[in-house]
Amino acid sequence: MALYFFHIVGERRYNDTDGVELADLAAAKKEALKIISELITGDALGDIWLAGEWIMTVVDETARELFSVRISTSQRNGVGAG
Repeated sequence: MALYFFHIVGERRYNDTDGVELADLAAAKKEALKIISELITGDALGDIWLAGEWIMTVVDETARELFSVRISTSQRNGVGAG
């Protein structure tokens, strides 16, 4: 088991100081998608649209960057926008 940290930068910055113990990199990728899904469907929905772009960076316990996930949003105004 290894410790993975999930940091998020967007409208607000979230530094994961606790981390999550996971079996391997594949499990960390799955956890990243789970966290992103929770953010999108949770209270942060409005912030995602305001930020324009969120980046989740996943690092190991030595602070080595393993991967990142970028979410970009664009909101159009006018007819048909919703």
